[in-house]
Amino acid sequence: MKKLIKIASTVAAAAAIAVAGEGVSNAAQGGVTGVPPHAWFKVARSELVNWNTQAACTSTGVSRWNCAPLAAAVDRERARNPRANGYWSEFFVNGSTRSGTW
Repeated sequence: MKKLIKIASTVAAAAAIAVAGEGVSNAAQGGVTGVPPHAWFKVARSELVNWNTQAACTSTGVSRWNCAPLAAAVDRERARNPRANGYWSEFFVNGSTRSGTW
């Protein structure tokens, strides 16, 4: 009986995650932090199989205006380093960007 309850609760949790649209596969992160304030975004290469870079960025809650230069910087890194495990970028208030891989 305990095993059945455990299985049922696991199935219910998985269904709740699926309905909410969240899960392990969406590990992209982003935000606006720091001094001076800057927007940042990081995403694993495996995530970009199912998402385009702009969609992955906006899924983190970063505004689409900040995501445009962030996604462009990540796309440049992807072109230079297609086998990297992941990509990150930062966009500063003066219009400059930084990006890299891991």
